[in-house]
Amino acid sequence: MNFSGLVHEDRFPEGLRVHLLGLFTNADELRRRYGTRDSATHEELLAASYRARGSACVDELEGEYAFVVIDGRERIVLCGRDRLGLKPLYYRLRTQNGVKDLAFATTLASARAWPGFAPTPDLNALAFSLAEVHFDQSLTWYQNVSALPQAHALLWQDGRARIFRYWTPGLGKVLALANHGEYLEHAHELFRRAVGARLTELQGPVSVFLSGGLDSGLVAKLAEEKLRSEHHDRAALLHTHSAICRAGAADESAGIARTISGAAWRAHTLEVSPDNPILDIPEPGRLRDVTYAPHNFFGIPLLEDMQARDIHTVFSGYGGDDVFSPGLFAAEFLRRGRVVSAVGAVNELSYPGDNKLNVFWTHGVRPLLVGLRNRYMASALKRPVSSLLSPEFDQKAGISVAYNEYLDRNRASEGDLPRRNLYRKFFVRG
Repeated sequence: MNFSGLVHEDRFPEGLRVHLLGLFTNADELRRRYGTRDSATHEELLAASYRARGSACVDELEGEYAFVVIDGRERIVLCGRDRLGLKPLYYRLRTQNGVKDLAFATTLASARAWPGFAPTPDLNALAFSLAEVHFDQSLTWYQNVSALPQAHALLWQDGRARIFRYWTPGLGKVLALANHGEYLEHAHELFRRAVGARLTELQGPVSVFLSGGLDSGLVAKLAEEKLRSEHHDRAALLHTHSAICRAGAADESAGIARTISGAAWRAHTLEVSPDNPILDIPEPGRLRDVTYAPHNFFGIPLLEDMQARDIHTVFSGYGGDDVFSPGLFAAEFLRRGRVVSAVGAVNELSYPGDNKLNVFWTHGVRPLLVGLRNRYMASALKRPVSSLLSPEFDQKAGISVAYNEYLDRNRASEGDLPRRNLYRKFFVRG
C-alpha cells in the first residue's frame, strides 16, 4: 500500500520499521534463504534481508517495489526502488532549525502533506516535459521534492544522504545458443517466469487485456498454465477483458474468439458501436505511426468492469510488438527461403506511399547480410561478435517464429486443432 513518513535526525523511532509498496517476485527464494515460514509477508522478508545484509539487501530483491526501512538502533534510513522503476518513491532532505530530516512518500499527493511543504513548481522539469526531452529522473513537478531513480537506493545516516545505483542491465551480454530450438526453450522459460512471478501469492481474481494479437494471447495462456499447475480450481481466478470493434483494421474479433475458444478462464467483451467516433480516425487503429488495439481506446470501461468484479491485478500485453515485430520476421523468413511470407511481413510494415523495395531492403535483405557478416566474423575470430553487431532477427524473430510453431504443436497435442492457425496473421497476409 502507499505510504509516507518523516524521520528527524534526533528523533528516531525504536526498533526496525518497514514500509513497502509492491511485492518481491523472488519471495519464495527469500523464504528459503532466511528460513521463514511459508506465510511470511513481503514486509517480513524485507526486514529479514535487511538484518542479514544491511544496505546490500537491495542486491537480492527482485520485483516491483518501493520501500523504506527505518533502523532505530543504527539510526539509519534505507530507501530503495525496483530495477525498472515500476513503483515510485519521492523524498525531501531539509534542515529545519538546525535539525535535519528526511521525508518520504510513494505519491506526490502524500508529499504535499509533509510538514513545511511548499508547492513551488520546478520550471526545469516542466520545460523538459513539454519539450519531450529526456531529463534527470530525480526531477519532479515540485522544487525540493526529488524522485529516487530506478535501480537506486538512498542511505541516510547521521544527517547525510548517499544515493547509489545497485543494479545495471547487462547490455553487453550476447545470447549465443546452438539453434532455434534452444532459443525457443530459453524464451519460453523467461516468459513463463515473468508471468508466473506476477501471480505470486495471488489473493483474488486477475485479468488480462486481451486483443487478437500474439503477446496478450501468450500472457493469458501462460497465466492459465501457471494457475492450473498450482491447483485446477485456481484457473477460475483468471479473466480476460477485450474491446471488440467490428469495423475496418481495428477488428480483431476473430483472433479474440479463437484465443478464448475452449479456454478455462472467464472472458468478458465490450462491443464497440460502429457509430463510435473513434472508429472514424483515418486508418482505424493507427495513430502517430503506432498501432493500437481497441482496448487502448476503451480501457476505462474495461477497468470499470474489472473493478465491479473485484479484480485488482491486471496484465497488459502492450509493447509486445516491440519484440514480436513483422520487421524482424522479414529477414528471418528470407533466411528460411520463405519469400512469400517475407513479402507479407514487408506489407505489414509499409504505409501508403512507401517504396516497398526500400522497406524490403531495410527490413529484409540488409539484416540478413549483417547476420551473414557476423557469422563469418564469429567463425574467423573463433568467438561471438559484440552485441552491437548481433543481428536482431536471430535473437528475436527466430524466437517468435519458433514460439509460434511450438504453440501450434502444443495445441495440436491437446486435440485443439481449430486454433492451430491462430497466430498465422502475423506471418502471412491474405
